[in-house]
Amino acid sequence: GAAGGLVGLWLLGLVLWPIPWTRPAGALLPASVVQGNVEQSLKWAPDGLLPTLEIYLGLTRAVLGSALIVWPETAIPEFLHHPDVQTMVSRLGESARAAGSEVVFGVPAMDPDGYYYNALVSIGSASDRYDKRHLVPFGEYLPFKRHLRPLIDWFEVPMSDFSRGRAARPLLQVGPHLVGASICYEDVFPDQVREALPEAAWLINVSNDAWFGDSLAPHQHLEFARMRALENGRDLVRSTNTGISAIIDHRGRVRGQIPSFARGTLTVAIQPRVGTTPFSRLGSGVSVGLALSMLLAALLVRWRRPVPD
Repeated sequence: GAAGGLVGLWLLGLVLWPIPWTRPAGALLPASVVQGNVEQSLKWAPDGLLPTLEIYLGLTRAVLGSALIVWPETAIPEFLHHPDVQTMVSRLGESARAAGSEVVFGVPAMDPDGYYYNALVSIGSASDRYDKRHLVPFGEYLPFKRHLRPLIDWFEVPMSDFSRGRAARPLLQVGPHLVGASICYEDVFPDQVREALPEAAWLINVSNDAWFGDSLAPHQHLEFARMRALENGRDLVRSTNTGISAIIDHRGRVRGQIPSFARGTLTVAIQPRVGTTPFSRLGSGVSVGLALSMLLAALLVRWRRPVPD
């Protein structure tokens, strides 16, 4: 019956768990996450750009030389084309190249047509950009805009009217590697994250969980990130504004983290990997199918059970 099916799935998991579905590709790379712990009131204030940049640049100087340095989502609270931002990015890129580092940061970006995006940018020996594809309704865009347009003034701009990224897959070029990128709660969707496989050497998630304050949400978000690492057999580098920033190995184990509401950096070696897990190939459809099969089996058992007199 249903109990036997559950036992069978458990035994199957025990058999499959030790199999090395992915394998190392190249040397270990020192990776650093930067957690600025910038208050929302400062970050989005009209004069908050330069103080915020000073915080992140100061923390980054301490870890220049790491192969990878990751800042959080919208770590730069101004459009990428802003003159001050362009100057900073140019100088940071020069410093990164001189130190042998690749830097990845979150920033709003606008295209020539006036559409803007929640973006993740890489600089260093290579430059690339990934635009967030899975937007938060009412937080990052206004659904049914034609009908709800009169309400748009109720929401903060630009945070309330981003456009969806056009990339077919969530990949970002970071130096010589392709990396699986996710911004904020995109890592909650397992089938979106697995689209980066098999090319992705590791995964990056950036977020700004400050909106959740001192709640369980940042801890829950970290658990989602751990699952994405485990499902895909890839190390995951996670940088957030106020925590919990972490570096997670391909087995879903947290190798280091920065606690909530702390300012600092964390450096842990990550391992680029190749290969795919069964989940990377098949997706969550198998899990859903198994769950529905178990539910159907339980209903059949209950239906066939004789009703006592």
